[in-house]
Amino acid sequence: MSATIIELNDATVRVARGVEPLFQSPGYATTVDGVLAVGAGGYAQHWLRPRHASNRFWHDLNTAPLQQFGKRVRHAGDLAFLHLEHLRECAGHPAAAIFIVPGFYQRPQLSLLLGIAQAAGIGVQALVDSAAAVGATLPPGTYAHVEATLHQCVISHLEVDQERAVRRQVEVVAGAGLAHFKQHIVSCVVDAFLTRCRFDPLHDAATEQLLHDHLNEWLALLADRPEITIAIEHRGARHETRLHRDTVIAATRPLVQQLASRVGDARTVLDYRLGVIPGVLYGWRDAQLLTDAAVLVGCAQNPALKSRHANTSVALRTELPVVPADSRIALTPSAANDAAASTASHLLAQHVAYPIGRRRLYVAPHGAVSRTRGIDSVCVVHGDDTGTRLEVLNSATVLLNGRAVAGTARLNPGDHITIPGATSLFVPITVHANDAI
Repeated sequence: MSATIIELNDATVRVARGVEPLFQSPGYATTVDGVLAVGAGGYAQHWLRPRHASNRFWHDLNTAPLQQFGKRVRHAGDLAFLHLEHLRECAGHPAAAIFIVPGFYQRPQLSLLLGIAQAAGIGVQALVDSAAAVGATLPPGTYAHVEATLHQCVISHLEVDQERAVRRQVEVVAGAGLAHFKQHIVSCVVDAFLTRCRFDPLHDAATEQLLHDHLNEWLALLADRPEITIAIEHRGARHETRLHRDTVIAATRPLVQQLASRVGDARTVLDYRLGVIPGVLYGWRDAQLLTDAAVLVGCAQNPALKSRHANTSVALRTELPVVPADSRIALTPSAANDAAASTASHLLAQHVAYPIGRRRLYVAPHGAVSRTRGIDSVCVVHGDDTGTRLEVLNSATVLLNGRAVAGTARLNPGDHITIPGATSLFVPITVHANDAI
């Protein structure tokens, strides 16, 4: 029988049997009428009872006192224990498991985790760093692995050769977790409802909960559609609006750019959880989205982790042998990373789309776009071999997604170009052929 694997990423804690996922459970806990609900049950009540809820216990994993859960729950460690108990029950009560942990866990958190696992009746076969597990499935090279948890992203640098994968330095990017991405997206959703039907889903706890219940479904639909119709039904009324993919991409772009700037020129592999964010690959020079199986393969197929017995002394593994060649991930060339989708074909200004090419488009504050430079032109948009670019003229102040551009910048579909004091908005977009959708 394949080993049980528990991946402790609080965005979606996963339990698998070998490479086959059994179920997933988000890191949420909420008290409802004196009864504690964890996982999906805690998520379903989280925004209804925010004063009696937590989604930070796996992130914090400490013994600092908590007050909102009653006498049974003293601290985050108790919530983690109850969630782990729930996971073990859903997995059929395995006697032991391989635990995959995010790269930001330190010795105190790992020690507490081992105690919690023992109390929950789960022996620890191995404790594996998530980036090292992914690295064991990659072709030889150096990589930056970006893992998204609820409250932050973890950038781990990997060195992989023909025999071993080694995790080197780790950088934590606070404020760039999936919860922060979704907070930006929720703002887009709220603006869409307010603009279309003067309905604020955040005004009432019940509709706020409904918004979060539907959010992943809406994001999945936006993955391959330029816009979708979304609706929330409440108290017999149906509130409906349109959500545009470009708007969501523009709203989350500052977080994507923050992560991309931290990675620099390294070849980047992104945790599959980031794939729920529309356009997440836009703007990365060299990035690829991993499948959800990558980290599981790195453990289930690893020759160093074949023992099914719990270890009495467990140390965190940040170095692993690579898996057999037929189990490794085949990475596509970086040029194939959504290149067509991430290249803007037109510049939208005042409901007119102007084709972008090597011939320059000059932009004026009052909204005029021309092929010839005028005395009031403040920037120019054009295409080259690397994509679409914005170039500021005469040291003018031009904002790209709310930030001033110094010199030149790359443009992606959904970016917002604004000029202080002007009412016009300029948006690079991609126009598909008639049979492309």
